[in-house]
Amino acid sequence: MPDDRPTTGAPTADEVERFAAACNAVYAAMRRNRGRTEDDATVTESQAALLEPLARGPMSVGELAEHAGLAQPTVTRTLKTLERAEIVVRARRAGDERTVQVELTPHGREVLRNTRERLRALQSAALGCFPPDQRDHVTAVLVDLARAIRDTSPR
Repeated sequence: MPDDRPTTGAPTADEVERFAAACNAVYAAMRRNRGRTEDDATVTESQAALLEPLARGPMSVGELAEHAGLAQPTVTRTLKTLERAEIVVRARRAGDERTVQVELTPHGREVLRNTRERLRALQSAALGCFPPDQRDHVTAVLVDLARAIRDTSPR
């Protein structure tokens, strides 16, 4: 979907370099912080990303793979690990034996809740580093950045 906001021309090479360095620094800091949430966690960051869509209800392995943007065999391998840890349960869909349905167990819901809480605490601390009058602007810029990355990424 095209963006209606005006553009001001192509960025200079220097602007691109500064932007790339800033993006890389943000990405590295987020990975470090998310890794810290895994110290006492039951699931890894990539496993937690598969649990998020399941919080809304059961879905097929194919639907989950599509939602996560991952290949179905990758999702299946991860789900096997999560199933062994009793975080998810997989079963054939009633009426369609070819489709495997996945859902969170009660333990899986607790694991996801704890993971979310740890991540929110880190996010709250980071946002708290900004003065209150800048927080909405910081959030808006991040939303715009996420949209720009999504819109310019190869499909």
